[in-house]
Amino acid sequence: MFAFAEKYKTPLQVMLGVIALSFVGLGVGSYNVSEDPNVVAEVGGQKVSRQELAGMMQNLPSTPEARAEALKTLISQRLQIVHAQKEGMAISDAELAHFLASQPALQENGQFSKARYEQLLKAQGMSAEALEAKVRHDLLTRQLVGSLLDSAFVSQTAAAKVAALLGEQREVLAATIAPAQFREKVKLGADAAKQYYDAHLAEFKQPEQVRVKYVVLSQQAIADQQVVSEDELHKYFDEHKANLGGEERKVAHILLSVAADAPAAEKEKVKAKAEALLKEVQATPGKFAELARQQSQDPGSAAKGGDLGYYAKGGGFVKPFEDAVFAMNKGEIKGLVETQFGYHILKLEDVKTKGFDDVRPQIEALLKGQKASQQFQGVADKFNDVLYNQPDSLEAAAGQFKLEVKESGWLARGQAAEPELNNPKVFDAVFTDDVVKKKHNSEAVEIAPGKLLAAHVLDYRAAGQRPLAEVQDQIIAKLAAAQAQELAIADGKAKLADLVAGKPVELAWGGAQTLSRQAAGTVDPAVLRDIFKADGAKLPMYAGGAIANGFVIYKITKAVPVDGSVDKLKPIAAGLAGLDAKAQGLAYLKGLESRYKVEIRKGALERE
Repeated sequence: MFAFAEKYKTPLQVMLGVIALSFVGLGVGSYNVSEDPNVVAEVGGQKVSRQELAGMMQNLPSTPEARAEALKTLISQRLQIVHAQKEGMAISDAELAHFLASQPALQENGQFSKARYEQLLKAQGMSAEALEAKVRHDLLTRQLVGSLLDSAFVSQTAAAKVAALLGEQREVLAATIAPAQFREKVKLGADAAKQYYDAHLAEFKQPEQVRVKYVVLSQQAIADQQVVSEDELHKYFDEHKANLGGEERKVAHILLSVAADAPAAEKEKVKAKAEALLKEVQATPGKFAELARQQSQDPGSAAKGGDLGYYAKGGGFVKPFEDAVFAMNKGEIKGLVETQFGYHILKLEDVKTKGFDDVRPQIEALLKGQKASQQFQGVADKFNDVLYNQPDSLEAAAGQFKLEVKESGWLARGQAAEPELNNPKVFDAVFTDDVVKKKHNSEAVEIAPGKLLAAHVLDYRAAGQRPLAEVQDQIIAKLAAAQAQELAIADGKAKLADLVAGKPVELAWGGAQTLSRQAAGTVDPAVLRDIFKADGAKLPMYAGGAIANGFVIYKITKAVPVDGSVDKLKPIAAGLAGLDAKAQGLAYLKGLESRYKVEIRKGALERE
């Protein structure tokens, strides 16, 4: 039943949370609700139960912060329901039935399925009455808030102004003043390294460390050593031919897309175009790929002439499409096939059935894996016996089980360069007196399913302070790099000031690049603001700032205005309308909160 709920996760989320908005700005009321242990809050006289809060907390971390946000969401929903009921609003039984019947997750072949509905109830752990009450409440809140959100409007003038700000681009040249240019000017005092060392002793504390030899015994390595006879391979193929040797079909298609819920007139228009295209394909089959590249609206296959490759039955096609493909003859062109994506024209390019040679490597790997799985525990026990009985070296285990002996660099607890060693179980096994002091082999530890590792210590360093002599060169390099960076930044600032003042400065400018206001991550935000603050009518102008490796100066050479066409403004206007709607929604809920008493039970946010 959980597989059903997971498969239809998205539509169920829509159905079960039509307007489940978490308004972070929503406040909370007093904490003096009755001590009924099953009540966590009361909103306008309606109780919010502990079970409701637990349901909202599913898949969330069990922290006071998460519980607080979940409770805010429940309160915001309940405020809307209380107000809707106060205003005499209601969802009729007919409206509820229509909504449930329209959910794809509850349909089979386009019709409401009682069996799927019952599966949903089981997966959610709810009675029909509880589920229908939940959906009824969700529809009620959508009805209440929907008109408010739908009324959000932004004028074309406002959209054009925002578009001009967001869409404008600047063409720039960049020049970098790098620290490497100032290395020769770096001057460190004779005792600079010691002064830094004495002031940062904690930086040079050395944790307990070891270097080890290690071997890895894996089930895959055992599988690679297995031998599978031809008789075994053929026997397995014969016994599983239905699954292994299934038919595959290579199909190409041309898709003219139309939404499943599009108006009938729009569907008819697309269908008529598809029928005309079908006639053209049938008249000139050799042009199928060319027409697919020109006309198909499937972005994944159009560029490949509509080619979808080879598929077995059940390999991912939607049912109407698959039924059509597996009823066709090789070379046949078929259409129109209607799916939720639109209208398809199909061409069956090839039909093939896998033979023994096609699946031989797959069978061999499978049988070797099965043999290795059966043997692994026994081999692992013997591996541990050899490690224990010959504890002074890994050579015996490596020789007997044909394993490569590897050497690590220095590793500390929680710090290993080698991925196989960077495992808490390995650190626990290695940093023991028996392994470190007695120089015995570690026990074999499982670092992944079917993979064991054993180690032997080669060298040991006790925890302590690294001496100055050991880290002096490292400190000098660090201080020199920092001073060179400071010199580069100072020089960059001076050059930028000269350029702004109109003085000539020799710089190695790079190639032209175009920046937008969304170039965050590639240009420092403060510098980007300066680039776009520059007066586009007085170019060239300059901006710059420090970077991780020096200082960068930008020469602004051109201002590129945004395309202000109506089509370009539509998505911007829609985005602004969405922000406006959200602001209205927050204000609306804040108003409801002031009208209806909200109380939260003391201890409601504590973990139980």
